[in-house]
Amino acid sequence: MMRKGILAVALAFGAMFTNQNASAEPTLRAQVSVAGPLVTIGDFYEGAGTLAQIPLFQSPDLGTSGGVSALQVAQRAQAAGMLDATTSGLAQVQVSRASLFVDEGYIKHQLSQVLSQQIRHAGDKLQIEISSRLPQPLYADLSALTPVKLLRLEHNATNKRFSALFEIAKGDRKATLSVSGIAQPLLETVALTRPLEKGSIIGTEDLQIIEVPMTKMRGRAPLSFADAHGMQLRRSMKANFALSSKDISQPTLVERGERVTVLYKSAGLQLTTIALARADGALGDLVEVTNPTSRKKLLAKVIGPAQVVVASQAALHARLEEATR
Repeated sequence: MMRKGILAVALAFGAMFTNQNASAEPTLRAQVSVAGPLVTIGDFYEGAGTLAQIPLFQSPDLGTSGGVSALQVAQRAQAAGMLDATTSGLAQVQVSRASLFVDEGYIKHQLSQVLSQQIRHAGDKLQIEISSRLPQPLYADLSALTPVKLLRLEHNATNKRFSALFEIAKGDRKATLSVSGIAQPLLETVALTRPLEKGSIIGTEDLQIIEVPMTKMRGRAPLSFADAHGMQLRRSMKANFALSSKDISQPTLVERGERVTVLYKSAGLQLTTIALARADGALGDLVEVTNPTSRKKLLAKVIGPAQVVVASQAALHARLEEATR
Protein backbone atom coordinates (compact mmCIF):
# COMPACT_ATOMS: atom_id res chain seq x y z
CA MET A 1 0.00 0.00 0.00
CA MET A 2 2.83 2.36 0.87
CA ARG A 3 4.60 1.63 -2.47
CA LYS A 4 1.41 2.36 -4.38
CA GLY A 5 0.99 5.59 -2.45
CA ILE A 6 4.56 6.75 -3.21
CA LEU A 7 4.15 5.82 -6.87
CA ALA A 8 0.93 7.81 -7.10
CA VAL A 9 2.58 10.85 -5.55
CA ALA A 10 5.56 10.56 -7.93
CA LEU A 11 3.24 10.33 -10.93
CA ALA A 12 1.35 13.37 -9.72
CA PHE A 13 4.54 15.40 -9.36
CA GLY A 14 5.70 14.24 -12.78
CA ALA A 15 2.46 15.32 -14.36
CA MET A 16 2.66 18.66 -12.61
CA PHE A 17 6.22 19.18 -13.83
CA THR A 18 5.24 18.23 -17.38
CA ASN A 19 2.31 20.68 -17.33
CA GLN A 20 4.54 23.47 -16.06
CA ASN A 21 7.04 22.85 -18.86
CA ALA A 22 4.23 22.72 -21.40
CA SER A 23 2.81 26.02 -20.23
CA ALA A 24 6.27 27.60 -20.32
CA GLU A 25 6.90 26.53 -23.92
CA PRO A 26 7.22 29.64 -26.12
CA THR A 27 4.36 30.22 -28.58
CA LEU A 28 4.91 31.58 -32.07
CA ARG A 29 2.67 34.51 -33.00
CA ALA A 30 0.82 34.47 -36.32
CA GLN A 31 0.91 38.27 -36.63
CA VAL A 32 3.92 40.40 -35.68
CA SER A 33 4.15 44.20 -35.75
CA VAL A 34 7.46 45.98 -35.11
CA ALA A 35 8.57 49.61 -35.20
CA GLY A 36 12.33 49.12 -35.42
CA PRO A 37 14.61 47.77 -38.17
CA LEU A 38 14.97 44.27 -36.63
CA VAL A 39 12.53 41.50 -35.65
CA THR A 40 13.59 39.74 -32.45
CA ILE A 41 12.81 36.41 -30.79
CA GLY A 42 10.56 38.31 -28.37
CA ASP A 43 8.64 39.79 -31.30
CA PHE A 44 7.98 36.31 -32.72
CA TYR A 45 7.45 34.32 -29.52
CA GLU A 46 5.39 34.78 -26.42
CA GLY A 47 7.38 33.64 -23.39
CA ALA A 48 10.77 34.28 -24.99
CA GLY A 49 12.27 35.15 -21.61
CA THR A 50 15.93 36.22 -21.53
CA LEU A 51 16.35 35.55 -25.25
CA ALA A 52 13.69 38.08 -26.24
CA GLN A 53 16.10 40.76 -27.52
CA ILE A 54 18.03 38.50 -29.93
CA PRO A 55 17.34 39.59 -33.55
CA LEU A 56 16.33 37.00 -36.14
CA PHE A 57 15.31 38.98 -39.24
CA GLN A 58 15.40 42.45 -40.69
CA SER A 59 12.07 44.30 -40.63
CA PRO A 60 10.12 44.97 -43.83
CA ASP A 61 10.36 48.43 -45.40
CA LEU A 62 8.56 51.28 -43.65
CA GLY A 63 4.81 50.97 -44.03
CA THR A 64 4.94 47.49 -45.57
CA SER A 65 4.44 43.89 -44.45
CA GLY A 66 5.53 40.44 -45.55
CA GLY A 67 5.32 36.74 -44.74
CA VAL A 68 8.11 34.56 -43.36
CA SER A 69 8.20 30.77 -43.00
CA ALA A 70 7.28 29.63 -39.50
CA LEU A 71 9.78 26.76 -39.86
CA GLN A 72 12.57 29.18 -40.68
CA VAL A 73 11.67 31.32 -37.65
CA ALA A 74 11.76 28.26 -35.38
CA GLN A 75 15.11 27.10 -36.81
CA ARG A 76 16.72 30.50 -36.31
CA ALA A 77 15.31 30.77 -32.79
CA GLN A 78 16.73 27.33 -31.95
CA ALA A 79 20.12 28.28 -33.40
CA ALA A 80 20.07 31.42 -31.22
CA GLY A 81 19.60 29.31 -28.06
CA MET A 82 15.83 28.81 -27.76
CA LEU A 83 15.94 25.04 -28.05
CA ASP A 84 12.22 24.56 -27.41
CA ALA A 85 11.16 26.92 -30.20
CA THR A 86 8.56 25.36 -32.53
CA THR A 87 6.26 26.48 -35.31
CA SER A 88 3.26 26.25 -32.95
CA GLY A 89 1.36 24.66 -35.81
CA LEU A 90 1.81 27.67 -38.11
CA ALA A 91 3.03 27.59 -41.69
CA GLN A 92 3.79 31.29 -42.00
CA VAL A 93 4.10 34.41 -39.86
CA GLN A 94 2.98 37.82 -41.13
CA VAL A 95 5.39 40.61 -40.17
CA SER A 96 4.45 44.31 -40.56
CA ARG A 97 6.53 47.45 -39.99
CA ALA A 98 4.59 49.96 -37.90
CA SER A 99 5.38 53.38 -39.38
CA LEU A 100 4.14 56.95 -39.27
CA PHE A 101 2.17 57.82 -42.39
CA VAL A 102 3.17 61.36 -43.31
CA ASP A 103 0.30 62.80 -45.33
CA GLU A 104 -0.92 66.35 -45.97
CA GLY A 105 -3.06 66.35 -42.82
CA TYR A 106 -0.06 65.43 -40.66
CA ILE A 107 2.12 68.12 -42.25
CA LYS A 108 -0.58 70.76 -41.76
CA HIS A 109 -0.89 69.82 -38.10
CA GLN A 110 2.87 70.11 -37.60
CA LEU A 111 2.92 73.51 -39.31
CA SER A 112 -0.04 74.85 -37.36
CA GLN A 113 1.72 74.12 -34.06
CA VAL A 114 4.40 76.66 -34.99
CA LEU A 115 2.51 79.06 -37.26
CA SER A 116 -0.26 79.62 -34.73
CA GLN A 117 2.37 81.22 -32.50
CA GLN A 118 3.76 83.37 -35.32
CA ILE A 119 0.43 84.43 -36.84
CA ARG A 120 -1.58 85.84 -33.98
CA HIS A 121 -5.20 86.77 -34.48
CA ALA A 122 -7.18 86.32 -31.27
CA GLY A 123 -9.96 83.76 -31.29
CA ASP A 124 -9.49 82.61 -34.87
CA LYS A 125 -8.30 79.36 -36.43
CA LEU A 126 -5.53 79.02 -38.96
CA GLN A 127 -6.05 77.89 -42.56
CA ILE A 128 -3.08 76.17 -44.17
CA GLU A 129 -3.11 75.37 -47.88
CA ILE A 130 -0.18 73.35 -49.25
CA SER A 131 0.64 74.11 -52.88
CA SER A 132 3.68 71.82 -53.26
CA ARG A 133 3.16 68.16 -54.12
CA LEU A 134 3.95 65.66 -51.37
CA PRO A 135 5.50 62.30 -52.28
CA GLN A 136 3.08 59.46 -51.54
CA PRO A 137 3.16 57.15 -49.82
CA LEU A 138 5.57 58.72 -47.33
CA TYR A 139 6.42 56.93 -44.08
CA ALA A 140 8.61 57.87 -41.11
CA ASP A 141 10.37 55.53 -38.69
CA LEU A 142 8.36 55.30 -35.47
CA SER A 143 11.35 53.94 -33.58
CA ALA A 144 13.26 57.19 -34.18
CA LEU A 145 13.45 59.75 -31.38
CA THR A 146 11.88 62.33 -33.73
CA PRO A 147 10.22 60.62 -36.73
CA VAL A 148 9.44 63.99 -38.37
CA LYS A 149 11.41 67.11 -37.49
CA LEU A 150 10.75 70.67 -38.67
CA LEU A 151 14.12 72.13 -39.63
CA ARG A 152 13.09 75.50 -41.05
CA LEU A 153 9.91 77.57 -41.43
CA GLU A 154 9.51 81.00 -43.01
CA HIS A 155 6.27 82.95 -43.34
CA ASN A 156 5.56 86.20 -45.20
CA ALA A 157 3.04 88.29 -43.24
CA THR A 158 2.13 90.31 -46.35
CA ASN A 159 1.24 87.65 -48.91
CA LYS A 160 0.67 84.89 -46.28
CA ARG A 161 2.99 82.47 -48.12
CA PHE A 162 5.23 80.06 -46.22
CA SER A 163 8.07 77.64 -46.97
CA ALA A 164 9.19 74.83 -44.68
CA LEU A 165 11.80 72.08 -44.60
CA PHE A 166 11.20 68.80 -42.74
CA GLU A 167 13.56 65.96 -41.87
CA ILE A 168 12.02 62.48 -42.17
CA ALA A 169 13.56 59.54 -40.29
CA LYS A 170 13.83 56.58 -42.69
CA GLY A 171 15.45 53.89 -40.53
CA ASP A 172 19.21 54.03 -41.05
CA ARG A 173 18.98 57.25 -43.07
CA LYS A 174 17.20 60.60 -43.12
CA ALA A 175 15.35 62.34 -45.94
CA THR A 176 14.25 65.96 -46.34
CA LEU A 177 10.87 67.25 -47.45
CA SER A 178 10.24 70.79 -48.75
CA VAL A 179 6.73 72.18 -48.34
CA SER A 180 5.26 75.52 -49.43
CA GLY A 181 1.84 77.14 -49.46
CA ILE A 182 -0.35 79.79 -47.80
CA ALA A 183 -1.17 80.16 -44.11
CA GLN A 184 -3.70 82.71 -42.87
CA PRO A 185 -6.23 83.17 -40.06
CA LEU A 186 -9.86 82.17 -40.52
CA LEU A 187 -12.31 84.83 -39.40
CA GLU A 188 -15.63 83.75 -37.89
CA THR A 189 -18.59 85.61 -39.37
CA VAL A 190 -22.19 85.00 -40.44
CA ALA A 191 -23.70 84.05 -43.78
CA LEU A 192 -27.18 83.33 -45.11
CA THR A 193 -28.52 79.80 -45.06
CA ARG A 194 -30.52 80.51 -48.24
CA PRO A 195 -30.62 83.17 -50.98
CA LEU A 196 -32.56 86.32 -50.07
CA GLU A 197 -33.72 89.24 -52.20
CA LYS A 198 -32.87 92.88 -51.63
CA GLY A 199 -35.03 94.36 -48.88
CA SER A 200 -35.55 91.04 -47.07
CA ILE A 201 -35.53 91.09 -43.27
CA ILE A 202 -33.01 88.59 -41.90
CA GLY A 203 -34.44 86.08 -39.41
CA THR A 204 -32.67 83.67 -37.07
CA GLU A 205 -33.31 80.75 -39.40
CA ASP A 206 -31.60 82.67 -42.22
CA LEU A 207 -28.22 82.88 -40.44
CA GLN A 208 -25.31 80.50 -39.94
CA ILE A 209 -21.76 80.83 -38.62
CA ILE A 210 -18.97 80.29 -41.18
CA GLU A 211 -15.19 80.65 -41.21
CA VAL A 212 -13.63 82.77 -43.95
CA PRO A 213 -9.95 83.31 -44.85
CA MET A 214 -8.77 86.74 -43.77
CA THR A 215 -7.77 87.72 -47.32
CA LYS A 216 -11.40 87.35 -48.46
CA MET A 217 -12.62 89.79 -45.81
CA ARG A 218 -10.39 92.76 -46.61
CA GLY A 219 -12.31 95.96 -46.03
CA ARG A 220 -15.31 93.99 -44.75
CA ALA A 221 -15.77 93.64 -41.00
CA PRO A 222 -17.10 90.24 -39.82
CA LEU A 223 -20.54 90.16 -38.22
CA SER A 224 -22.13 88.23 -35.37
CA PHE A 225 -25.66 86.81 -35.13
CA ALA A 226 -26.69 89.83 -33.07
CA ASP A 227 -25.31 92.21 -35.71
CA ALA A 228 -27.28 90.69 -38.58
CA HIS A 229 -30.48 89.42 -37.00
CA GLY A 230 -33.48 91.61 -37.78
CA MET A 231 -31.55 93.70 -40.30
CA GLN A 232 -32.55 94.37 -43.91
CA LEU A 233 -30.50 93.41 -46.95
CA ARG A 234 -29.22 96.27 -49.07
CA ARG A 235 -28.85 93.91 -52.05
CA SER A 236 -29.76 90.37 -53.05
CA MET A 237 -27.43 87.83 -51.43
CA LYS A 238 -26.54 84.20 -52.05
CA ALA A 239 -26.31 81.52 -49.36
CA ASN A 240 -22.97 80.78 -47.67
CA PHE A 241 -21.51 84.18 -48.63
CA ALA A 242 -20.01 86.13 -45.73
CA LEU A 243 -22.12 89.13 -44.72
CA SER A 244 -20.59 92.45 -43.81
CA SER A 245 -21.93 95.75 -42.49
CA LYS A 246 -22.01 97.01 -46.10
CA ASP A 247 -24.62 94.38 -46.98
CA ILE A 248 -27.19 95.20 -44.29
CA SER A 249 -29.05 98.16 -42.84
CA GLN A 250 -31.79 98.88 -40.36
CA PRO A 251 -35.19 97.87 -41.79
CA THR A 252 -37.00 100.57 -43.77
CA LEU A 253 -39.89 101.75 -41.61
CA VAL A 254 -40.87 104.76 -43.70
CA GLU A 255 -41.03 104.68 -47.51
CA ARG A 256 -40.87 107.61 -49.90
CA GLY A 257 -44.35 108.89 -50.79
CA GLU A 258 -45.95 107.06 -47.85
CA ARG A 259 -48.45 108.79 -45.55
CA VAL A 260 -46.92 108.88 -42.08
CA THR A 261 -48.11 109.92 -38.66
CA VAL A 262 -46.17 112.92 -37.40
CA LEU A 263 -45.86 113.29 -33.65
CA TYR A 264 -44.98 116.71 -32.18
CA LYS A 265 -43.54 116.70 -28.66
CA SER A 266 -42.48 119.57 -26.42
CA ALA A 267 -42.65 120.24 -22.67
CA GLY A 268 -45.45 117.82 -21.96
CA LEU A 269 -47.42 118.89 -25.04
CA GLN A 270 -48.10 116.35 -27.78
CA LEU A 271 -49.84 116.78 -31.13
CA THR A 272 -50.22 114.51 -34.14
CA THR A 273 -50.88 115.07 -37.82
CA ILE A 274 -50.47 113.30 -41.14
CA ALA A 275 -47.70 114.07 -43.65
CA LEU A 276 -46.06 112.59 -46.73
CA ALA A 277 -42.55 111.14 -46.48
CA ARG A 278 -40.12 112.50 -49.08
CA ALA A 279 -37.51 109.72 -48.55
CA ASP A 280 -37.09 106.22 -47.19
CA GLY A 281 -36.03 105.95 -43.57
CA ALA A 282 -34.97 103.31 -41.04
CA LEU A 283 -35.30 103.48 -37.27
CA GLY A 284 -33.56 106.63 -36.04
CA ASP A 285 -33.11 108.18 -39.50
CA LEU A 286 -34.04 111.81 -40.18
CA VAL A 287 -36.39 112.12 -43.14
CA GLU A 288 -38.09 115.10 -44.70
CA VAL A 289 -41.89 115.11 -44.51
CA THR A 290 -44.41 117.47 -46.16
CA ASN A 291 -47.70 118.68 -44.75
CA PRO A 292 -50.18 117.89 -47.57
CA THR A 293 -52.28 120.96 -46.73
CA SER A 294 -49.72 123.72 -46.12
CA ARG A 295 -46.96 122.08 -48.21
CA LYS A 296 -44.58 122.98 -45.38
CA LYS A 297 -41.51 120.72 -45.07
CA LEU A 298 -40.00 119.47 -41.80
CA LEU A 299 -37.25 117.07 -40.75
CA ALA A 300 -38.57 114.25 -38.58
CA LYS A 301 -37.00 111.25 -36.88
CA VAL A 302 -38.31 107.76 -37.73
CA ILE A 303 -39.61 106.03 -34.58
CA GLY A 304 -41.66 103.16 -36.02
CA PRO A 305 -43.51 101.86 -39.07
CA ALA A 306 -44.96 104.93 -40.84
CA GLN A 307 -44.28 107.00 -37.69
CA VAL A 308 -41.99 110.00 -37.21
CA VAL A 309 -41.48 112.52 -34.45
CA VAL A 310 -40.64 116.22 -34.52
CA ALA A 311 -39.25 117.32 -31.19
CA SER A 312 -37.73 120.72 -31.96
CA GLN A 313 -39.30 123.80 -30.31
CA ALA A 314 -39.37 125.69 -33.59
CA ALA A 315 -41.26 122.89 -35.33
CA LEU A 316 -43.79 122.73 -32.51
CA HIS A 317 -44.42 126.48 -32.69
CA ALA A 318 -44.89 126.23 -36.42
CA ARG A 319 -47.43 123.46 -35.94
CA LEU A 320 -49.34 125.46 -33.30
CA GLU A 321 -49.47 128.54 -35.53
CA GLU A 322 -50.94 126.42 -38.32
CA ALA A 323 -53.55 125.00 -35.94
CA THR A 324 -54.75 128.49 -34.89
CA ARG A 325 -55.19 129.88 -38.37
